[in-house]
Amino acid sequence: MAPQDSLPTRLRDYIAFLLPWAHGHQLKAIGDFVAAIIEQQIACQAQLARYFGKQEAAVKRLSRLLHNERLEPRLLADAVLLQALHQLPKHGTVRLAVDWTIEADQHLLVVSLVVGRRAVPIYWRAYTYCMSRRNFRGGIHLRVR
Repeated sequence: MAPQDSLPTRLRDYIAFLLPWAHGHQLKAIGDFVAAIIEQQIACQAQLARYFGKQEAAVKRLSRLLHNERLEPRLLADAVLLQALHQLPKHGTVRLAVDWTIEADQHLLVVSLVVGRRAVPIYWRAYTYCMSRRNFRGGIHLRVR
């Protein structure tokens, strides 16, 4: 169990660099939960809450973070993608895995960087509107390029 104020300086600085538009409380909450995910190697809400000791308080804190209207998911996804692209080698092969999932009217696009035998998500976008499949794919192709 880790105290909430023990976030390593490098991780805190990296998150602040990645999300310059986020304010202090948002950065601290994101940093705490990223540290918990790294430590626990899982993203299950209940198990992350146990990491912080006071499970009920941690669940509420995570819920407030996830439902915070001031945190724009598009800005977060764009920041992660931009940082990942800056860290790629200038030359050589880069493998990407593109996953497009459709559940009812919800469309989810995830682009992952293939590293060894793992795929690390570097971009994601949810679409809730319907459009023709051809136009939808064309719009995604232009956005990812």
